[in-house]
Amino acid sequence: MIENPVPAKGKPYKFIATTYTAIFSTTDNTVITTSDLMTWLEKQFGKGITSHTQQTIQRILAKLNA
Repeated sequence: MIENPVPAKGKPYKFIATTYTAIFSTTDNTVITTSDLMTWLEKQFGKGITSHTQQTIQRILAKLNA
């Protein structure tokens, strides 16, 4: 199980849940960009990771259901 990461103080990330292979989070994009979160995550877990926004996941699901 991935430990729920604790973000640096002042960062607008909220970690909702973790599984053996994933971290689920929310980000206030009015304060920070997704790339900022990704940079922080790469420092915690290495460069071999990826992230997807809710919009991207919806696009993937739409293509799978097409």
